[in-house]
Amino acid sequence: MWLMSRFTARWDELSPFEKLCWGWQAENRYMREHADASVRLEDITESYDLFQQLILQPLAVSVGRTHWEEAVEIPLNATKTYSVQTWEQWPARQQALFADICGDEMRRYGYTVSRKAGL
Repeated sequence: MWLMSRFTARWDELSPFEKLCWGWQAENRYMREHADASVRLEDITESYDLFQQLILQPLAVSVGRTHWEEAVEIPLNATKTYSVQTWEQWPARQQALFADICGDEMRRYGYTVSRKAGL
């Protein structure tokens, strides 16, 4: 709750980037605390065995490996241009804000959050 009170008290002063980061971590924290299970998209699209273990078995559904391979090979709604730069292109200040606001939640999902040197 410290994160909520730390930011809601000065919500009107936050940048749009800080509000977006806060919203992301709040939504992901809520889902993690209230869902029976969670999975990372990249895990279930990179490994049929994980897809089977984390999705198919709990739902008692059957999807063959060939169908799964065909599905993960097809990019749906592939964005050709991006309005947001990659992490490496972010200014050091944005990386620091993101790490501060989203870092704990990111680590809970197994991601590494780092910043540019010197921060």
